[in-house]
Amino acid sequence: EMHFFCEAPAPQLVGAVQSERGGEGIWILLSTAYTTTDVEKAICLLAEALNFAWDRLHEGPWNTVSPIWRQVYSYVALLQGLAMRHKCITHEHNVQQLMHALEQLDKGLVMGGETPFSPMIHELAEAIHHHCVTTLDYLQLPKSVKRELKAPAAKYSLASTSIGDSDDEDTPMKDTRKKWKIQASHLKPNPSPMETTEEYQQQEKEQLEQLEAALSAPPTECIATSSTTVACSASSRGISASLAAQPRIARTHNISLEMFHSYFFNKLPVIIKGVVNEWKASTLWTDWDYLKAVGGLRTVPVETGANYMATNFGLQQIRFHQYLDELQQSEKPSGESASKPNVGYLAQHHLFDQIRPLTKDFTTPIYCSTSPHRSVTEQELMVYGWLGPAGTVSNLHNDKYHNCFAQVVGKKSWRVYHPRCGPQLYPHPKGSNNANTSQVDVGNVDTARFPEFHKQPFMEFVVEAGDLLYLPPLWWHYVTSESTSFSVSFWW
Repeated sequence: EMHFFCEAPAPQLVGAVQSERGGEGIWILLSTAYTTTDVEKAICLLAEALNFAWDRLHEGPWNTVSPIWRQVYSYVALLQGLAMRHKCITHEHNVQQLMHALEQLDKGLVMGGETPFSPMIHELAEAIHHHCVTTLDYLQLPKSVKRELKAPAAKYSLASTSIGDSDDEDTPMKDTRKKWKIQASHLKPNPSPMETTEEYQQQEKEQLEQLEAALSAPPTECIATSSTTVACSASSRGISASLAAQPRIARTHNISLEMFHSYFFNKLPVIIKGVVNEWKASTLWTDWDYLKAVGGLRTVPVETGANYMATNFGLQQIRFHQYLDELQQSEKPSGESASKPNVGYLAQHHLFDQIRPLTKDFTTPIYCSTSPHRSVTEQELMVYGWLGPAGTVSNLHNDKYHNCFAQVVGKKSWRVYHPRCGPQLYPHPKGSNNANTSQVDVGNVDTARFPEFHKQPFMEFVVEAGDLLYLPPLWWHYVTSESTSFSVSFWW
């Protein structure tokens, strides 16, 4: 009796794939793999099915490929992982095959997106990763680090006979989006001692008024004079020259939700201190061995090239521990490394859906529950990880979402423009894939092509480790890393 698959191929998926071009062929491979009692034969058949699905996914532009092939790829990756797991339990611990299975599971998550099989893929990948890091000691990490790792529940163990048959509410088998729920215990930030005083309230009010006045005035020639100020001609602004010369972003300390609303509803950015540095992540994520222990063997997508608009832009799939090694090497002074790597950028990735132990290291800021008409639900909150070396660049662009950007490790320089400046920032044509991105290279402006660009007022500031930046929708921003940087963004 075949027992290394937990269930037969899903009937709905079977019917759908058989009606696709080439669907009959992959169904034969899956059926044969499922009925054989030879695990090695099953692994080979599933490898062939994965290659078949991969070819279907890449036979034309991404948006022209039937979505069913993404689900098929994800499902076959799951079956192959289960077969590898069975071989590990009954035959031998072949670490290379387990590593290959883990890579395919990660690709299945990326290719398939959210499917009915995603929870099982997550838990199986976590079980294989834990087994390779602890039992097989693949990364040869310090014992002190490995002792801190929480062992998966019994059903995740590679010695277990079934995957996904528990109803335990505390296991990661449940919908991964639930972890972003705003818990009641998070609704009350620790207030600053100044928060309840009239002096503090008045200070916040003045910051709001100054920032709004400076950025809503008619555009004139503006020249950056430092990392925190902008010098602007005030001849036609109708406000004082001293105010016009120095529009600054407001900086506050762990403000109440009520005070945050004054920024939110006035659509103004603000930096909030005293939130992020309370996270365990603020110390744990500076430890390379810790990051390797919780997710080092997972495969992650890393951007290569100068930036996402550069002609040399590309996407590389790499194991997380290898990427961390490259980051660590890039931090060494030039004299200490003869072969400093050209490190890419792990940008806007669902890192915490993939490496879920990291979610224990931070909490969702209460400010992310704010919405003009109702509370934000857990399904509406998008959480991304950003990890990269000094020198990474995010082109000048805007996003349609509210953004609480938490700087956990390192620091980043930001330049932001009010949404009304948009037309003079020369965005790509409407309807194009990059309509939210400026054509201007902010680091090397072509003033002949973009003569109005330098006339737009902006703010420049540095977001330090421990800072939480709130950026309203449609504010244009240009971001560069000043050091190795690890950030979390919450979009809604």
